[in-house]
Amino acid sequence: MFDGLISGVTARGIFVEITPHLIEGFIAVENLEDDYYIFDEKTYRMVGKESNREYRLGDEVRIRVARVDRETNQVDFVMAANG
Repeated sequence: MFDGLISGVTARGIFVEITPHLIEGFIAVENLEDDYYIFDEKTYRMVGKESNREYRLGDEVRIRVARVDRETNQVDFVMAANG
């Protein structure tokens, strides 16, 4: 598990940077499994429909690496159980 910082929020999901390693990865919205999240375009945040939990730019999150694609240099993350 790693601590990361949300560096981007889009309708497709959340970008997270692991510091100090400067590795950025992506959490697809369908992998935010604890709720149904809606993208708020005006404030660049994801809001849980039932829980009202928010993920915003600059938030600290705890993540796990789900997949690394060495050919495309893409890293996919998932939220850690307590994150």
